[in-house]
Amino acid sequence: MILVSRTYSEITPESSADGDFSDQGFIHEKEPFTFRDLVSTLRRDGFTHSSCYPPRGGAFEWAQTPFSVTDYGTMTERQECLHFSRSNPPQKLKYWQKAFRAAGIIK
Repeated sequence: MILVSRTYSEITPESSADGDFSDQGFIHEKEPFTFRDLVSTLRRDGFTHSSCYPPRGGAFEWAQTPFSVTDYGTMTERQECLHFSRSNPPQKLKYWQKAFRAAGIIK
């Protein structure tokens, strides 16, 4: 099992003008994923890898979805991220990276 946290960030036109998110937080924290569940989630929900933070051990530690409009009335946009939990033993990082390969996100 790989411990994974999922977060979200939302932006409205008003919060964008202020240079901030309108809402953000955890969807779940340190949830255990099987390798198969992680690959399925990466594929199904359209995650891509991100290189915004320096990698630990040569692998990236989080993935993100593109922002998409979730409420056309308020023009709220939402992005979700999956994070490799630092509560995982270091050897789990290689399975995290293999899941990205299996999902077709990296080569």
